[in-house]
Amino acid sequence: STDRPSTSSIQFIPPNVNAERFTIPKFSGSIDVLVQGTIANYKDGVPVQVTLIKPDLSSQDFTVFPTSQGSYRAIFTLNADSILGYYNVHINYLGSTQGKVSFIVDNPIFPSWIKNDAEDWSKRLIGDSEFKASIEYLIDENIISMPELTEQDLETVIIPNWFRNNASWWAVDRISEADFINGIKYIVEQG
Repeated sequence: STDRPSTSSIQFIPPNVNAERFTIPKFSGSIDVLVQGTIANYKDGVPVQVTLIKPDLSSQDFTVFPTSQGSYRAIFTLNADSILGYYNVHINYLGSTQGKVSFIVDNPIFPSWIKNDAEDWSKRLIGDSEFKASIEYLIDENIISMPELTEQDLETVIIPNWFRNNASWWAVDRISEADFINGIKYIVEQG
């Protein structure tokens, strides 16, 4: 129709998020992530498409209707089962990318001694059984959520040598806690 603005005439204010880092809530708690922005020259009634890309690269699409001034907001709720890591949010309007914003979901309730154990294990100062005990603690305390895992399953897990690099890098903050946890989950799932 002729009253629809062309994508070349659309102006926008980049989206923003209410925080760059969120701590995953424990148990039954939740926390809201608010993404908001403004489309200048907004055409009343035309939706904004919001795509949330999770750390596991799965995505969810949402349709948001801005105010008559072009302001929009999308709220994502995090809970104890939310995936740790980097999230990206892409904003599209009339088929044109209007910006993106990202945030991190992490779990800073890690006891500091876990990082020390990871570093010691990476340097072969402690053995696999001591390192597995640290991982078991994280699972038992629901710091890492793996409800289908039993202690017997963890005892049979063989930690590959390549993971020593991950442990070493995490110990000196070269990779995120979420990346470290995802590595642990991958190893446990693979046996």
